Amino acid sequence: MNIEKIQLIGIGSASVKILNKFKLRYPYMTSIAIDFNKDILSKSDSDKKILLIDNYSINPGADMCYGVKFSNQIEEEILKAVDKSKNIILVAALGDGCNGGVFSLSKMLLHNGINISAALLSTPFRFEGRRRKNLGIFTFLNMQSICKVISVDYDDIVISSGMTLREIFSMADSKFLDVFAKFIDR
Repeated sequence: MNIEKIQLIGIGSASVKILNKFKLRYPYMTSIAIDFNKDILSKSDSDKKILLIDNYSINPGADMCYGVKFSNQIEEEILKAVDKSKNIILVAALGDGCNGGVFSLSKMLLHNGINISAALLSTPFRFEGRRRKNLGIFTFLNMQSICKVISVDYDDIVISSGMTLREIFSMADSKFLDVFAKFIDR
């Protein structure tokens, strides 16, 4: 797959940080970063950055599994940033709580006639607990009905005692990059 014909869309803080590492390896690839955290977005190297503001971005009463409804303003901003001529690949580290966000984003893009080539999704770490693991599995299953899902499985990452979260997440980011490289090189 031609790297210049790909546009990555990352949703959630961990995914936005991962996009920065993608940008270092693939500088000609475009990306959109979407998150609630203004500080994370300010450090993003993505071509477009979309801040979700709690009161205006989503409708209240959102279900974590089934997702959220983006406000009209945010939806327009996302749709304006998406390049329909490119292969759209969603990036989501499901352990950071963005399960509903990536599913909602997918539904919204499809509803507006934007094809999603694939979703690069990670499973939550074991230490993140059963609830997040189950939400991640639920999101995987829902996303498989929408597009090709490329799984980044963290279960084989060996975590030694005394490792910092920074070291663990750095290993996870490397795994994301390796799985993506295999996908585009096929």
